[in-house]
Amino acid sequence: MEKINKIKKIKTVWQLRKMAGQATKEHLEYKDFAILLGGGFIKSSKEICWDKYKKVFYINNCIDDTEQTLTGKELFTKSNIGKAIRKGCLIAN
Repeated sequence: MEKINKIKKIKTVWQLRKMAGQATKEHLEYKDFAILLGGGFIKSSKEICWDKYKKVFYINNCIDDTEQTLTGKELFTKSNIGKAIRKGCLIAN
């Protein structure tokens, strides 16, 4: 029998910090996330890493291969991640 992973909704920036990959001096460890669109039929995939020393998120937007470096506040003003958190549409893969 195949084990099915339960979807984990991200409800706060604090929770995103805990679940995102972690940055070290040597490398960035990214974790997979997605924003569910269209009632969950479409998703926007993202790889996110939290740097606790610089207090920023490193984000790879898989759909267009762009990168962003944003603070927790900037997630709500310079990306659609903050809106997805508010609406309960950001999930950890």
